Amino acid sequence: MSVLYSMIKSRLRLTRELEDIILQLTPLYLPTKYPNAAFGIPSRIYGKNFSSKYVTKVGKILRWIERGIESRG
Repeated sequence: MSVLYSMIKSRLRLTRELEDIILQLTPLYLPTKYPNAAFGIPSRIYGKNFSSKYVTKVGKILRWIERGIESRG
């Protein structure tokens, strides 16, 4: 996640809060994409409350990006 952001950072700079969310999400990439790396099913490891919190945070990033795209168009 942070590698992808570093590729576009010069063109679309997120707020510090949103950058922090990306840093929080980055370690979750491998165990959620590859369940064997997590030593179990991600939904059982992380649970509903944990997942809901990050879905909300990702929503903040997506809304911010959408607003940025709209303002350029």
